[in-house]
Formats: sequence, C-alpha cells, structure tokens
Amino acid sequence: MNYLLVILASFIAVELFLRLPVIDQVHQLFGTTHKAGHVITARAVSDHWKERVMLRYAREIMLSSVKLVLFLTGVLMLAVLPAFLVQLFIDPSLSIEALFSSWTAVGVSLVAATLYYIARARFAR
Repeated sequence: MNYLLVILASFIAVELFLRLPVIDQVHQLFGTTHKAGHVITARAVSDHWKERVMLRYAREIMLSSVKLVLFLTGVLMLAVLPAFLVQLFIDPSLSIEALFSSWTAVGVSLVAATLYYIARARFAR
C-alpha cells in the first residue's frame, strides 16, 4: 500500500509538471540571466545603461524564481496530498516522511514517473 502511494504521487507530479508552465519559467529565468551576463560583459554599453537594465533583469529573475518556488511547492503539496489523506482517514501510523525519503521509495518514484511519462507521451495523442 505504501508504494502505491509513492506511485500515485509520482503520477500526480508528472501530470502537474506537464500542465503547469514550469519549463517555460525555467527557460525565462535562464534567458534573463543570459541577457544579464551579456550586458555586464559588454564594453560598448555605458555604466548608466547597465545600471538601468540590470534592475529590470534583477526584477525578472526574482519574479521567475518566486514563480518556480510556488510551482514546485504546489506540485509537492498536491502530489503528497493522497498520502496525507490516507494518514488522516485510514492509517494514522503511516509515516509520510519515512515513506517518501527512503531510497527504495525514491527509486520506485523515479521508475514510476519515467514509465508514466513515456506511456503518456506515446498514448495521449
């Protein structure tokens, strides 16, 4: 039963990652840091302009980082929610921390998420 909860959490996490714009936020974050790096190293750009544009880039990086943290927190909360419900209503002795932090559970989760992603990509057309 415990590993069924891990597998269910893996499936939920994969679905949420595919439906939420997590990858778009990562690309936006990397793009902004890449542009900021070019501005900093550019010799043809004045220091005054660098000050102005770096404030904008810093704001974009901060907002992308906050969005990523919120997405990842939401994915984690929603993926582990079934285990919390099982602990609350069915088995109060279930240790969620021990369940999700064991190496076996991490391996089961990795295999389940990978297989679910492959199956979903192949059959969800």
